[in-house]
Amino acid sequence: MADAFSIKSKGGNVFMRSMRSQSIGSQLADKVKNKLENPIIFKPLKGDRTHGLEADILVDVCTAILGAKLSPQQENIAAQAHIILNAFAKVGITALVDLED
Repeated sequence: MADAFSIKSKGGNVFMRSMRSQSIGSQLADKVKNKLENPIIFKPLKGDRTHGLEADILVDVCTAILGAKLSPQQENIAAQAHIILNAFAKVGITALVDLED
């Protein structure tokens, strides 16, 4: 998930610290916090077991980031969240229109 926000850290430590911060963490619902703290453990077709999250949690994280009062160092994260939500909106409207066909 850190890659989606262009956060550079090994093992997602910086991402999780950001999610636990007062500014962003206060915007996350308890259900979302629980999912972040307890990722799904799975084994991909190639490689070792790894951790993952349900895909739709990305929307909740983006919404929390955009609702948070961020420091100047975190503004790049907000920009990425905005890009991601816009992309979801475009895909969503395309899927909605395709349903009508």
